[in-house]
Amino acid sequence: MIQKTFNVRLTGTTGLIMHADDINWRDNMEAWNNDPENARLSKAGDDRTPAWRWLGSVYHDANYVGIPRSYRFKTVTEAWRNELLRDHNIEIGVDPGIAFVALTPSQRVKSGSKKVEIGIRGVTRGGKRLHLIDDSRLTDDDRNVKAHRMMIAGRIQQAINLDNQRFKLPPLPESITRENR
Repeated sequence: MIQKTFNVRLTGTTGLIMHADDINWRDNMEAWNNDPENARLSKAGDDRTPAWRWLGSVYHDANYVGIPRSYRFKTVTEAWRNELLRDHNIEIGVDPGIAFVALTPSQRVKSGSKKVEIGIRGVTRGGKRLHLIDDSRLTDDDRNVKAHRMMIAGRIQQAINLDNQRFKLPPLPESITRENR
């Protein structure tokens, strides 16, 4: 296996927004808001009071404010993988729990095919869901959008069916299917 080392420089382009979902903090804030003693300190419906409410939305480890390592890792690795694909046509996959790997052309075909299949399933399901909607309860604009999206979903399905009729894959040799059992 060939290993390469990459140096990565992170450059921020937008402000950092943190919003930790701390249920205990939210419960404390609700209790604070419901306490009659605090009613004079806040306005009804104002989610900015108390003024220190934002502290519960900050990621921290009780000592330091920061972003959890797993979040940073995901952000950095996704950016790196996208850059390698865009700039060098290298697609990076994952050997779960072990390492990142550069995908072979065959692995890239499988990866891309899987994404197309997921997209096709989404189009099919979306078309079926749209079909179930009662038109009498829609505005004219919504009816037009629904009809247009159903037409697109139908055309995609027709193209898939036509392609399936024209392009039949031969069965895989038994030696390959036996290895993958």
